[in-house]
Amino acid sequence: KTIIHANDLVCEVIVKPRYTSYTEPYQVWGASKSQVKSFMSGYTLKGEESTTLVYLGKGKVNAYVYQFENAVLKNSAFQVTLLNSANLTDFLLERYWVIDVEDKGNNNFYAYMCSVDLKTYIMFNLTSNGSIVAYIPAESIKSSKKADIKSQLREIEALNIGACHLAFP
Repeated sequence: KTIIHANDLVCEVIVKPRYTSYTEPYQVWGASKSQVKSFMSGYTLKGEESTTLVYLGKGKVNAYVYQFENAVLKNSAFQVTLLNSANLTDFLLERYWVIDVEDKGNNNFYAYMCSVDLKTYIMFNLTSNGSIVAYIPAESIKSSKKADIKSQLREIEALNIGACHLAFP
């Protein structure tokens, strides 16, 4: 929602997303576990370790994963089954700018994206098993080189996939 002033005219513009089938994870970087738990209070906690929280999802989302370092939120992710991935690309494209796309073959596709405010990077991985969307604060990326951003996002995705396997063996 914004107000545009042009000449002597004032216009309020409200943008509503077309795709609303997914609920993104909590993304207040530096939040405590208790803040994340409060945000996720309507969800079932499936697994908890000192550095990880895993919740059962709702609707099209299978699970949410939160990773902590030094007791603060460092990254988050959500996982979707293949059957529920149909509009996930459209959902993300409405909200994020594309940095790069990779087709790894064997039905393995990566998209690297950034929030409009440049505060969050995400990686979307679509495979024949489903999708995972990993979120990481831009301030934690050590380099602005595209290859470094992609490498760090893949590391975060691996951590989140591992956490999902803890909760869903």
